[in-house]
Amino acid sequence: MFLETNNRRLNEYIHKVASLAPGEAICFAVNEMTDDISSREYNGGRWNPADRVLENIIGSGHGWSYRLDEQRECVTFYRSKSPPPDGSYTYVDPDRRVFFDMANGLYQSKYQPDATQQNAGNGTV
Repeated sequence: MFLETNNRRLNEYIHKVASLAPGEAICFAVNEMTDDISSREYNGGRWNPADRVLENIIGSGHGWSYRLDEQRECVTFYRSKSPPPDGSYTYVDPDRRVFFDMANGLYQSKYQPDATQQNAGNGTV
């Protein structure tokens, strides 16, 4: 994770997306975002401009997401109406995505503990 503090345009996007109310969405032109925010490589992952926005929002994995709409040539950011269920995430940093599967717009860990591990230490097996 790397936080941005010196990129004014990135900070403007972060503020707009972080300010979304639950259930709201906002769309930005792809060419405008890529002009304003560069992609970055870090820790084996590649952060595109949309990733760089969500990376800088605390708790983004529990309610924010984005989708690229190629027909409209825009990136749409969403804030969920409610948190994702059962330990799922709406967003995962690029360097951690190898540990997750995506289904129905949610990321699920590939490494869920089995029942034995879940019950270890609480007197049941």
